[in-house]
Amino acid sequence: MSKEKSSPQVKTKEKPNTNSLGFFATVNQFLDTHSIKIFAFIMAITALYAYWLFDYRISMLGDDSAYLMRASDFVHKGIFPSFQGPMFPIVISFVIISIGFKLFYFKLVSVISLLGSVALFYFGLRNRIPSTLLFVTLLVYALNVTIHYYGSQTFSEAFYLLAQSFVIFVFCQLLIEKVDIDIKKDVWKFLLLGLSLLILVQTRSVGYSAFMAIVLFYLLQKNFKALTLCIISFALCFGIFTAYKSMYKEDNTASQLKVLLQKDAYDATKGNEDISGFITRFTDNSQLYLSKEFPGILNWKTPSEEDLQKPPLEQTSGLLTLFLYIVFFAALFYSFKDSKTMLFLSMYAAIFLGIVFIILQTSWDQDRLIITAVPLMVLILFYVLYYLLQNKLPAAFQFGFYVIAAVILFLNFSKTQTKVSEFSEIQEKNKEGDLLYGFPSEWHNYLEMCQWIDQNLSKEKTRVVCRKPEMAFVYSNGREFDGFYRSPDKNQTADSILTLMKNRKITHVLQDQIFGTIGNYLQIINQQYPQKLKVVHSIGEQNDRPATLIEIQY
Repeated sequence: MSKEKSSPQVKTKEKPNTNSLGFFATVNQFLDTHSIKIFAFIMAITALYAYWLFDYRISMLGDDSAYLMRASDFVHKGIFPSFQGPMFPIVISFVIISIGFKLFYFKLVSVISLLGSVALFYFGLRNRIPSTLLFVTLLVYALNVTIHYYGSQTFSEAFYLLAQSFVIFVFCQLLIEKVDIDIKKDVWKFLLLGLSLLILVQTRSVGYSAFMAIVLFYLLQKNFKALTLCIISFALCFGIFTAYKSMYKEDNTASQLKVLLQKDAYDATKGNEDISGFITRFTDNSQLYLSKEFPGILNWKTPSEEDLQKPPLEQTSGLLTLFLYIVFFAALFYSFKDSKTMLFLSMYAAIFLGIVFIILQTSWDQDRLIITAVPLMVLILFYVLYYLLQNKLPAAFQFGFYVIAAVILFLNFSKTQTKVSEFSEIQEKNKEGDLLYGFPSEWHNYLEMCQWIDQNLSKEKTRVVCRKPEMAFVYSNGREFDGFYRSPDKNQTADSILTLMKNRKITHVLQDQIFGTIGNYLQIINQQYPQKLKVVHSIGEQNDRPATLIEIQY
C-alpha cells in the first residue's frame, strides 16, 4: 500500500501498487465498481441479524441497567451521570423525556448505534484502504454474534462503536491527508474532530486513546499546525461540556479511576496497586484478552467443558498472545511508510489495548471490555496478511488471502446462525410480553420478586435493599432500591449492620440465591437476633433457588 498525496479537493485511495495480473488488483477493481451495492448488502445483513438477535431482556451483569438508572436520575433528579461515562445516559435521557422509561426504545438506541457505526466505518475508510480490506472487515463486523449481542443491550458499547466510527470518518476523510492547513477553510473540520473526540471520551474514558493516537500521528508527521488546531478544538469542546456539566449535581458514586487503581475493585482496604502490580496486570490481561477473549469473539476456538472449569489464566495461550503482538507491531512498522490511515488505526488500537491491559482488573475478564476494538483488530490482522502477500510473496499467493478470509467469515457466520436458532424461542416469548422467559430460575425468581415488591409495597413507606438494585429498578417500573455490593467486613456485628440499615431507612431485604452477599448480612443478624427477621413473601420452590423478601423489625 503505497502512500499517495492528494490535493485538498481530491481524496485518493491508499491502495497497493499492483500489476494488472495481480489477484488483488482484479478483486479490488470489481469491489470498487460495485462498492455502494456491496455496502447496501452488508447493511442489510447487519439489520437482519440485529432483528433476529434482538434481546428484549436486560443482561445479568447489571451495568446496562445502571446506565438506565443514571439516565433516569439525570432527568428526574438533575444528577449528572458521571460514573462510567455520561454520554450514553445523556442520549438515553432524551428517550425518557420524549417517550418515557421504555426498555424497548432504549435498546433501539443501541441497534441504531450499531447500524450507524457500520455505515460510518464504511464511509470513513472508503477510498482510504483497499476495498478488499474494507469489505472483508465489514463482513466480520456485520456477522459477528458478540457485536450483535451488544447491539441490543443498554451497555454503552454499541454507542461507543458509533462514536468511534464518527472519529474515524472525520479524521480519515477530512483531515488525514491535509498537509497545508488553511485555518479559514479548515477550522470547521477541526471543530468537528473536537466534537467527535469529545463524544468518544465522554462515552468511555478509554476513548482518550483516539485523541492520543491523533496527537502522536501529527507529531510523527511534524504537522504542528494541525496538532495545535486539534488540541485547541478538543479543549474548546471539552470546556463547553464541562461548563454544561457544572449546571448539575454530581452523583455520589465512587470515582471510576479510584476503583481502577485499587488492588481489589471490591475491597478498598487492600490499598492501591503498585508498579509491579500494574506490570502483572498488563501481562495477565494481554493473555486473557488476546488469547482467550479475542479468539472466542471470532469463534476461532470453542473451549471444552473441562477448559471452562479451569481458572481464566489457565485457558490462555502465551504463544498466541506473542503471535498477535508480533502482528500488531508489524502493522505499525509496515503502515509507517505505507498507509497513513492504517498507521493511525494501528496506533489507536495499540493505545486502546494498552490502556485496557494496564488499567482493568484482571478479575473482570469480559469480552465487552475489548469488543469495541475488535473491528480494528480484525482489520489490522487482514492488513498485515494483505501487505505480506502483496509485497513479500509472488502474486500467485494472493488468492490465499481470500481463502483465509472465507474461513474467518464462515466461523463467524456459523456461530451467529447457531445463536439465531437457539435464541428464537426466547425472543418469541419475550415478544409476547414474558420478559422473564429465558432467565435461569434464580434470576427469574429474583426479578419476579422485584415486580411483586413494586405492586405490593408502598414506595413512600418502605425501602428494600438487594444485591442488584439497578436491575431491580428496571424491572419494577423505576422503583428505587438500596444496594449492598460487598459482603460485610470481618469486624461487622449484628448491631452495626442493623444500625447501618436503620440509618439508610431500609425496611426490607431481598435475599437472592445468586450471589450470597445479602445472605451474609442476614446470617450475621440471624445468629444474634433471629426474631428481627420476618419472612414476608417467597417466590420459587426450595429446590428452585427462591427469592425471599424479609422485613427488618428493629
